[in-house]
Amino acid sequence: MSTSVKPLLRLLEGLGSSDDPWQSDELAAILRHQLSGPLDLEPSALAQRLEGFRSAGGEVPASFADLLCHPNPPRELLDIVREYLRAEDALAPPAAVATVLYYAVLAVGLVRLGLRLTSKDDAGQARGLRWALARTWLDESLRTLLHEALVVLETTP
Repeated sequence: MSTSVKPLLRLLEGLGSSDDPWQSDELAAILRHQLSGPLDLEPSALAQRLEGFRSAGGEVPASFADLLCHPNPPRELLDIVREYLRAEDALAPPAAVATVLYYAVLAVGLVRLGLRLTSKDDAGQARGLRWALARTWLDESLRTLLHEALVVLETTP
């Protein structure tokens, strides 16, 4: 198993809950900041892929929120951001925020593009979406997106 997946697994197994040094209001503020901030993947080798995508004429939304709200986001862009959010350096505290954003990107793929962007089976992906939905500090639009993705997984063979 790659080291980049281990932080995600620790969170989903519950190690990011009661031992988490962050309060719900702090996580909510960090999430809002991440969503409204520029879609900047620095420092990361994936930043080069993002710049290559942009140079090839690809439209890069101004923020994570814009990407998550895009009606038809480019799959390549979703893949770049998903890989960034899985990277160990993106999961520095608070890892819970990066993990929620990771599942939000997967949700966009399911809901807007009808694509599964991960090799996880549907049960594993649903478990991650449920974990994200259980975070009390999510905003309503993110909660709706994650719920819609869960419905897609549960109703689509």
